[in-house]
Amino acid sequence: MALRYSLSLLASISLMSLVGCSKLATESSEEMATPEKPSIIFILADDIGFNDLSVNGQQSFDTPNLDALAAEGVNFTNFYAGSEVCGPSRSVLMTCQHNGRTPVRANFMTIKQPDGSKQFKGRSFYPEEVLVSEVLKDAGYRTDIVGKWGLGEIDDTGHPNKQGFDYFYGYLNHVHAHNPHQKFC
Repeated sequence: MALRYSLSLLASISLMSLVGCSKLATESSEEMATPEKPSIIFILADDIGFNDLSVNGQQSFDTPNLDALAAEGVNFTNFYAGSEVCGPSRSVLMTCQHNGRTPVRANFMTIKQPDGSKQFKGRSFYPEEVLVSEVLKDAGYRTDIVGKWGLGEIDDTGHPNKQGFDYFYGYLNHVHAHNPHQKFC
């Protein structure tokens, strides 16, 4: 567990996930003299490639806001998805594990049955699994996620607010995210 926690911490420094941060109040002058933690904002977009942003050479249209973020921070240019589909790719990012080890290995979700019951297809995160969001929270960061989660439903242990995120706004599963006229947020 300690080794996995250490690996997650190391990976969280280099591979972040949709995280906002906040300054923590300090009381001693020694703590006040320490450098401020960097803000970490990681943008993961399904079906976007390296050359789809103008900062990386795309010339058909401009992406000025993303270009400005890249100019002020770090633009990862050698980055590979953890999987060929979105749910497992996010699971790889959250757990810092190889796709063969991460718990979510396909775009499964809870599907409401005709009788009103729910049938879960796939696996979510268990409480004892350490996610990047929890490592960052332990390091004093405020962790927020906005967008498609697809890694756990509202009633199970994989919900983002049960996995180290202070704030979540978005779609819990893939079906909701694929409907442009939805009522799920």
